[in-house]
Amino acid sequence: MKKIICLAVISVLCASSAYAYKPGVYTAKAKGHEGYVTMTVTIGEDGTITDVKAEGPEETPTVGGYALLDLPEEFIKAQGANIDAYTGATNTRNAMVEAVQKCLDEAEE
Repeated sequence: MKKIICLAVISVLCASSAYAYKPGVYTAKAKGHEGYVTMTVTIGEDGTITDVKAEGPEETPTVGGYALLDLPEEFIKAQGANIDAYTGATNTRNAMVEAVQKCLDEAEE
């Protein structure tokens, strides 16, 4: 019985996490640690995040630069802007989250 209840809960959670974003390419920027971070989010025909690109040429290369390289994949995995913290690059990560959320807000149907 517990297994059936768990499966039912998981099914409901999966169904409620479906995203309905309008297909397209969206770009937004937010203030990072040293400058602006620009995020470009691609929404596929199925309404999911298929690609995320990050640019922040003024961010610290050895700190924020790593976040710019590592975190785009996390947005794709999360299918949203709710990702984990990034040690040492909090300002850059927060700017990335803010910019991705702006893109997703624009893409909402």
